[in-house]
Amino acid sequence: MNTKRFSIEPFDQYMLAVIAIIAVAIAALVLYGDHVGVTIISVTPEASTTVSIDAAIQINFDQPMNQDSVRAHFVTEPKVEGAFRWTSGTLTFVPDPPLNPGQRYTFTIEAGAKAITGHRLKQDYQWTFFTRAPVAFYLSPANVVDRSLWAVSMTNTTPVEIYASADGILDFEPSPDSSMIAVTVYGEEELTADVWLINPDGSNPRQLTDCAPGACGRPVWSPDGRLIAYEYQARTEVGAIAPSRIWLVDVETGETAPVYEDNQVLGYWATWGPEGRVISFYDSNVTGIRIVNLETQDEIIIETQLPDAWSFARDGQSLLYSDLRQEDQRYLSQLWVARLSGDNVGRETFLDNPQEDQEAAWSPDGQWVAFRRRLLDGSQGLGWQLVLYNPTTGELRQATNDSGYTSRNIQWHPSGDLIVFQRYNLNVGYSAEIWAYQLSTNQLYLLATDAFNGKWLPYY
Repeated sequence: MNTKRFSIEPFDQYMLAVIAIIAVAIAALVLYGDHVGVTIISVTPEASTTVSIDAAIQINFDQPMNQDSVRAHFVTEPKVEGAFRWTSGTLTFVPDPPLNPGQRYTFTIEAGAKAITGHRLKQDYQWTFFTRAPVAFYLSPANVVDRSLWAVSMTNTTPVEIYASADGILDFEPSPDSSMIAVTVYGEEELTADVWLINPDGSNPRQLTDCAPGACGRPVWSPDGRLIAYEYQARTEVGAIAPSRIWLVDVETGETAPVYEDNQVLGYWATWGPEGRVISFYDSNVTGIRIVNLETQDEIIIETQLPDAWSFARDGQSLLYSDLRQEDQRYLSQLWVARLSGDNVGRETFLDNPQEDQEAAWSPDGQWVAFRRRLLDGSQGLGWQLVLYNPTTGELRQATNDSGYTSRNIQWHPSGDLIVFQRYNLNVGYSAEIWAYQLSTNQLYLLATDAFNGKWLPYY
C-alpha cells in the first residue's frame, strides 16, 4: 500500500505562525486588559493660568471618546453647569452661566473615562486655573464736564486712569466681548460730540461717527457687537440742537443710518433685546417706549410717563419697566411687566406690594430682578435703596439700607453674581460714589469716590 505524506510549505508555516501570534496577543489583551489606555494631550486654559470668565475650556484626547463616559467622569470644583460639545477627540465645555470672576477652578477627568475603542483613562487628570477679578469702569471727576475714563479692580482698589480727552468724555459703553470701549468725546466746537472707539487699556483711539455740527452720544452695543445704537442731535438752521433720534452704525464698515427715516420719531436711551433683532428707545412724541424688530419692521409702543431704565426678560418675550400710579393725591413710580408676544400686548403689576420702585434690571440668568426702592412710610428717609427680587421663590432682598445714601444706575455683571451701581452720599454734599454688591455673599464694596456711571468690563 502506498502511503501519501502531506507536508506544510514554508509559506503556510509562516501564516500559521502569524495567526498564532495574533491569537496570543488577543488572549493577553483579554487576560491582562488594556495597558495603553487613553491619553489627554492638552487642556485649555492651561494649568495655573489666569483667564477671563468666558475662556474656552477644552480637553484634547488622543482618540475619539465615548461621550457619555466622559460626561460621567467629568468633575469640577466648585460645581459648574454647562454644555458638552465634541469635535472628534476634542471636548469643548461651555459654562452656563459664565464662570465667576476672581475664582479658583479645578477640573478633573476621572480615571475610567472610556474611548469608543474601549480603552480607558488610567488615572485622574486634574488641573487648576483662575479667573480674573472683575473690573469696573467709570467717569471721574463726577461733577465736571471734562471727565476722563477710569478703571478699578475689586481685588486692587487703586483706580487707574484709562483715557482722557482735552474736552472731556460724556459717557461710554464696553463691547459685549470686552475687546473695545465706545466713548462719547466732546468736540472742540460747543455742543458737539462724537462716538470714538478705544481698546480697554485706552490705546488706539479712533473716531467712529462724524456728527458735527451736531452731536452724537450714548452708544449701546448690539449683543453680537456688530452694531452700535447712538443718539444723534442735528444742528438746526438757527444753530440750536434738535431733539435726539436713534441711529445705528456698523462698527466694521462705519456705515450709519437712522432707525426711522421719519424725523418725528424721537429717541432716547436705546436698549437692545437679548437676541439683537429688536431695539427699544423712549420716544417723547408718543410718551412711550418704542420696540422695533429690525428684520420685520414690526413695532410695539409701551406707553409710560416715566422715561426710566427698562429691561427685557432673558427670552425677550416681556419687558420690565416703570410707570406712574396714583395713590390718594400722589403719583408714585411702580414696576410693570408688558407682554411682547401673542395677539394682545398687555401689562400687569410686577410686585404685589409696590412701594416707590424704579430702574428694574433682570440678571443675566433670569433668576433675579434688581431695582431701586423708596419706602412709602419714609422709614428709610428720602434715599432710594438697592433691592433684589426672585420671581420664582418670592424672595425680596434689600441690598442696601442706609438713609444717608441714594442708589441708581444698576448694572449686572455677566456672571450674575455682581452688581455695580451709583450711590450718592447725601451727608457729604450729594457726593457720587461707585459701589458693588455681591449676591452670593450679600456684601457691599466701595470701589471709587467722586465717580460716575459705573459699568463692568464684561469678560475681562
